[in-house]
Amino acid sequence: MTLQSISKIDAKRIKETILKIANSGGLVLTDHVEQKMSERNFTIRDVINVLLNGRLKKKRGFDEEYQEWKYSIVGRDIDGTKLSIVFTINELERLLVLITGMRG
Repeated sequence: MTLQSISKIDAKRIKETILKIANSGGLVLTDHVEQKMSERNFTIRDVINVLLNGRLKKKRGFDEEYQEWKYSIVGRDIDGTKLSIVFTINELERLLVLITGMRG
């Protein structure tokens, strides 16, 4: 897995895409992220708060199977605790696929 920095221009475009998709309800939760939400005690409201207000950190690698980049965004949940979310963007179908979440 190769971690790549995201340029300011790319980060702005990605954040705009996140906002558009989140506002249209295009969030998809994988079974894995649902399991981690339960294990690590965070909710979809926490995830949305991070997506809308967090800071993009890195490209986490290219998913060959789905032909999409994985991204990491870090922010605070609704209680102010640090939370990182890994996701992909399917711009063709206007979906944000949530893969996992980590505290701290």
